[in-house]
Amino acid sequence: MAPRKTTCTNRTELKDLMASEKYMIVKISATWCGPCKRISPFFNQQLETFSDRLLLVEVDADEGSNICSYLRVKSVPTYINVINGEMKDVCTSSSQEEVAKFFQKTMKKM
Repeated sequence: MAPRKTTCTNRTELKDLMASEKYMIVKISATWCGPCKRISPFFNQQLETFSDRLLLVEVDADEGSNICSYLRVKSVPTYINVINGEMKDVCTSSSQEEVAKFFQKTMKKM
């Protein structure tokens, strides 16, 4: 089974998800972001290797600007894994190699 997915636009909702989900990846991107579009197919391919124990939370950087300030996001794409409510690893790259390393770190923590 593939991971579950949801979208989030406000900080309170994100905090609630962080408190209730054991394994989560927050994906912050923007519709206008070229690197986000280029890495998206590879990101989704990597994501499919995870079970439904993982929740993917997608945040549009423009619509979720208060989430970006809360998480101190400086660039897109940004990927953050959250394990037991704590942010563990952050990837701010659109490189396949870096995204693959991020997923490997996430897998080891699960």
